[in-house]
Amino acid sequence: MNSFEDPNVARLGLKECLDHDLLIPYPVIVEKPGAVVAQFKVTVIITKGKTTALTGLPIDEALFKSEHTIKDEDILKLLTLSMDKKEQKKEQKKVT
Repeated sequence: MNSFEDPNVARLGLKECLDHDLLIPYPVIVEKPGAVVAQFKVTVIITKGKTTALTGLPIDEALFKSEHTIKDEDILKLLTLSMDKKEQKKEQKKVT
């Protein structure tokens, strides 16, 4: 707020943006001291033919390991499915 000429006007503008859902506040994430935490967010648009990432950086998932795994077979099958409608139709044709 210090970089604005009038901090009161800036606060009022910020409040208006929050009231009209133009800005979304994200909670502060706290972890144990010494723990390393990473949070990645991306905005996507899902259209008829494809899913496109509008924001975010490319992430090399091979660089990150989790201590948790998904063990439910149904969820694992869902995760392997493509969100691309054309690919889904191709897969359905292969099955039938």
